[in-house]
Amino acid sequence: MRIQGSCQQCNSGAQSAPSSRTSRASQRLDAQRASSFQLKLTTAEGDKVTISAEALQALSASSSADGQQAQSASGLSVKVSVQGDLNEQELKDIVKLAQALGTAVSDARSGNIQQAAQDVADTREGSTVAQFDFRYRDVQRYRYESQAASGVSVAA
Repeated sequence: MRIQGSCQQCNSGAQSAPSSRTSRASQRLDAQRASSFQLKLTTAEGDKVTISAEALQALSASSSADGQQAQSASGLSVKVSVQGDLNEQELKDIVKLAQALGTAVSDARSGNIQQAAQDVADTREGSTVAQFDFRYRDVQRYRYESQAASGVSVAA
């Protein structure tokens, strides 16, 4: 079996138009972390203390054919309220409790809940802090986008 055919363009010596491939890829990463805590306590003498803090960190980075960009921002807000007259020992005990709570948060975030509870329990013996309420919140958000676009352009 024999197949015959012809191609006008091939046989006439015509050349195809040049083509070029274009590519416009871009990537973007956004990250945010918001942390806050509130510590309310009452001393054995009835003094009331509230300490609260909020922290925000944000990062945005992008990359495209036009270049790369990165931006970051952070902020911190701390509030302290005292009703009463704290003595030197009460101040020391409050600082000791706050440090233990910081360690407990680190332990809890790494999955060691028993150690976190022990960190706080160790501060209770002989403390002038009669009672306390501690709340901690940590929120992390990430968003990644990647776009790839390509095309072929043909010059006539």
